[in-house]
Parts: sequence; structure tokens; C-alpha cells
Amino acid sequence: MNAGHAGNADAAERDEAGQTRAVAAHLDAVTAWALDARAHLGAIQAAHGDRVHFRPSSRGVAMVGLLPERPQRGKSKYTNLARVAANFEAEFRRHCVDIEQGRPTPEKRLQSFLLRDAYTHGRQMAALNDASARTRERVDLRFVLDELVLPTGPRTRGVVCDLLLLRRTPEGVCAPVAMELKSSRDMAQLVEQVSGLCGAGGRTAPSSSGAVRRGAG
Repeated sequence: MNAGHAGNADAAERDEAGQTRAVAAHLDAVTAWALDARAHLGAIQAAHGDRVHFRPSSRGVAMVGLLPERPQRGKSKYTNLARVAANFEAEFRRHCVDIEQGRPTPEKRLQSFLLRDAYTHGRQMAALNDASARTRERVDLRFVLDELVLPTGPRTRGVVCDLLLLRRTPEGVCAPVAMELKSSRDMAQLVEQVSGLCGAGGRTAPSSSGAVRRGAG
């Protein structure tokens, strides 16, 4: 191998290592906000999972409405979660009810339905699990996170996982499942996005597994 090729290989390894550290740090930040949300907002989530979802990110927590007529409307980057808890009803009405919907895409409607279903059944994806019982391979899926952004480079937004689930086998083996919600108009992007998620998640498997376990409760 000549010096040029060796230098390129070393640079690629450094880039890969840096990207792995970036994804791990990002997942650690998301996990920290998820735990903070559970501490401050867990009781509200348990009582009102049919209409609200608290979504952790690396920079705070979003309040997301699940109402059928206002799917996925809300406010992001809350950092004072104690204040959110104290003023929940007013904040929910302001950002999830008394607001224009915009375009209620099929994906938004489906995502809100699946989250309502999960919270109604203790995070079990009951609709999907029940449907799978009528196939050759029954699944046991549990909701972990949604809209999880995984960085893929310093100049890109990264790839977004619509739903991160946990699958448990009859033997007790657990594995993360990335679910993408697409209508027919976006099917061309499906393979590209799922491939990107597999690549980003695979670079930091231990951190990803820890985030899944803590997010699934």
C-alpha cells in the first residue's frame, strides 16, 4: 500500500471513529432527557396517553398531541419539565388543540394512532401484535421512542427513525426494530432510509441497546 492509500485509510478510520462517538453522545443525551421526562411527566403520560406524547430529543422534550383531528401538533425543546407538568393543561391546549393543523398526512395520522394504541396497552404495540397473530410469525413489539435522529455526518441532518420498537422473542431475546411510516408517494425513499438507520445504529450498538432498554422501561 502506498503512502497515499495509507493516508486515505487512516482518515477514513478517524472519520468512522468520530462518527461513532457522535452517535453515542447523541443517544446518551436523548436517554438523559427521556429519563428526565419520565421523572417529571411520567404520571401525566400514564393518565393522558390517549391524547399526548412526550418525545425526548438531544436538546429537550417535545409535547406532541395525539388527537385524531390534530395529529402530531405540539411544541418542541421544553427544558423546564417541572413547569410543563405544573401547566400541562394550558400548554396542551395552546400547542396541541387551539392551533391550525396544517396538512394531516397519512403518516401523521398513523403515527398518532400507533402511539395512542401503545400507551393504552402499557407500551405494547397491540394493534401490530394482534395483526401478526394472523400471520405465520407472531411478533411481540414494545414502543421505545419515535422521531429518533441519528447523526450521519457533520454537514447532514442525519437519518430519522419514525418509530423505534423493541421486539421480544419467545426465547427471551430482545432486538431493536426501526419502523418507517410511508405512504405510497414516499416508497422510493424507504430502502434508503432504512439502510441509513441500520448503518448509523450499527456503528454504536452498545449505546443503542442501552437507549432501547431504558426507553422501553
